[in-house]
Amino acid sequence: MTAESKAGKAYRWYKVECQEGVDPSLTGYTSLGGTAYGQRIWLAYRAFLPGQVPEPLIAVEDLAETLWDEAQQQILAPTLDRNPKMTGTNAATVVNLPTWFWVTNPGNSLADDGTLTLTASVPGTPVNMTLVARSSDVSITSVAGSNTCPVAQAKYAYGAGKSDANACTVTFDRANAGWPVTATVTWTANWTGNDGTGPQTGTASLTRSTTINVPVVEVQVPNR
Repeated sequence: MTAESKAGKAYRWYKVECQEGVDPSLTGYTSLGGTAYGQRIWLAYRAFLPGQVPEPLIAVEDLAETLWDEAQQQILAPTLDRNPKMTGTNAATVVNLPTWFWVTNPGNSLADDGTLTLTASVPGTPVNMTLVARSSDVSITSVAGSNTCPVAQAKYAYGAGKSDANACTVTFDRANAGWPVTATVTWTANWTGNDGTGPQTGTASLTRSTTINVPVVEVQVPNR
């Protein structure tokens, strides 16, 4: 018999349902265990006075999914610019010449440095989690030429006097009125959290891509 019962206070017993492997006795519940169909079953009860029944804890996995859904709204497909763009040729580039490509929206497509960190906690509960998402290198692909570039190179915009060594370049091996060129970034997210019963982890992924048409022409060099 509880002290509240001896004092004549009204209270009710509540049953809690926990995810597999969680021992509710760790949170103050009376736990009765058993096995059914080869799985461990917990029956857990606890007495609460009126107005003191706690809200159910949010599952860390649900919190992680919510944060990842929010993160995906912030991560956009990469937009590209390029150089050269020859006048009089529909802004074409040139066969066998390194063509610079760079991402023009790195803040939205690469989180600037290729890493996105989100944290969340539920006030008044032990539930908390941290999600860290990292982008892959930026893949620039076409049937006439491709390259994969680290984030720093993918952000390196063309300018007079800048070095090809620091840039993301693609060399096209043949001409076309407009090669489809696709830029792709894949994000991998890892989250860790705790709901008071121990650490929990999980992963998620996301791919964003965009395609532009790049005219490529041959340039004839006159004999001297």
